Amino acid sequence: LGRWAVSAENKSVQEQSSNDSELLDLSGFKSLFGGDKATFTSLVASFVEVMNRTVAQLEKEISYTQDLDEMLILSNSLKGCSASYGARHLNEAASNMERACRQGKMEEAVELFENVKSFSTRTERALLEVVD
Repeated sequence: LGRWAVSAENKSVQEQSSNDSELLDLSGFKSLFGGDKATFTSLVASFVEVMNRTVAQLEKEISYTQDLDEMLILSNSLKGCSASYGARHLNEAASNMERACRQGKMEEAVELFENVKSFSTRTERALLEVVD
């Protein structure tokens, strides 16, 4: 039953956004810079770098050590920074993974990582379109 619930949850998160342009709500973040495109672009590039590094670290943890405590820290970090940038779907995926890690559910966390990975790729693509 738990496996089906995770699959349904994964599908639900994926169905929430079939269009990459719907992945972000940058209005609050953009308003902080009052049109300073150079600063905004620099911060977006920094976020993309941190996001990619965190996802790669999560993938390494899953593939090699399966350290739930480290996966919890990484998913929590990704949850926080994605919220700051209005990447709400990535934020939700990271939050779901964090919850599974907190509950000690390795198999569920591994399954939820697929959403994290997918939404990070799509978020990067959407962010790069915004700054071009």
